[in-house]
Amino acid sequence: GVTNLVSLLNYRASLFLVEHFHGLASVGTYSVAIQVAELLWLVSSAVTMSLYARIGAPDRAQAAFDTLRAVRFNVLVTVVAAPVLWALAAWAVPWVMGEAYTASLLPLAALLPGVAAYAAASSLSAFYTNHLGRPHLSGMVAGLSLGVSVLAGWWLIPAWGSLGAAVASTTGYLLAIVVGTHLFLREAGLPWQALWRQA
Repeated sequence: GVTNLVSLLNYRASLFLVEHFHGLASVGTYSVAIQVAELLWLVSSAVTMSLYARIGAPDRAQAAFDTLRAVRFNVLVTVVAAPVLWALAAWAVPWVMGEAYTASLLPLAALLPGVAAYAAASSLSAFYTNHLGRPHLSGMVAGLSLGVSVLAGWWLIPAWGSLGAAVASTTGYLLAIVVGTHLFLREAGLPWQALWRQA
């Protein structure tokens, strides 16, 4: 439960900072950027759920193999889909919501790299929780992302507004996923090369 709360705060803390420094109008446009960016996680969540039981297998090698497959697929799909999603948003958001919401497109562009990389988090979390029985590792990764994004946001948002929030969030996501991947590889007894070598 605490892990889920930290994860939720991780995804939404930047909104509170934007509201604090720039008011509700900026929150409105930035929240659109967040909602659109997080569409990328629909695929990664579905993939992780479909492999959840296999990732939780008692056999460490099998669990690690399935986790790696899910991580690779999730990150590859989201990296490929991110520019397509941005192009669709550039057309659809002003048309559906009005020209004022074009202000969400630049923060969206800054959010997408971090959101794409963080697509690995759901599979890694399944490994920590369902295989290792250590959900606090997921909480630590989400807490690191939250801490980095809040600290960076406190520095960037006053000057850059929603763009600063997006850059801060992406920084938090990227750093946290590197640490989360390190934890997974350490627990699985795998080298970093395992991320890109099929064998």
